[in-house]
Amino acid sequence: APFRGLGAAGWFGWYENPKIEQFTQEWLDAEDEEARKTIAAAIQLENYTQVPTVTLGQFQISTAYRKSLAGKLEFTGPLFWNVKRV
Repeated sequence: APFRGLGAAGWFGWYENPKIEQFTQEWLDAEDEEARKTIAAAIQLENYTQVPTVTLGQFQISTAYRKSLAGKLEFTGPLFWNVKRV
């Protein structure tokens, strides 16, 4: 999920939130892990308050292969590159 608040300066349709951008820069500038954790918690709280995105659904593509095929590549959908009969 895009946890940025770039608005018109970002990808089309992104919301604008100067607090998120400030927190993001602070996180990048933080010197230690503890400071990053604190800033990350502030980012999460702001995201729960402003709700930048809403997941409308998810899907998975189920793929089955027979045992006589080799060279299958893992991918998010059907990909027949490199497949050979054994």
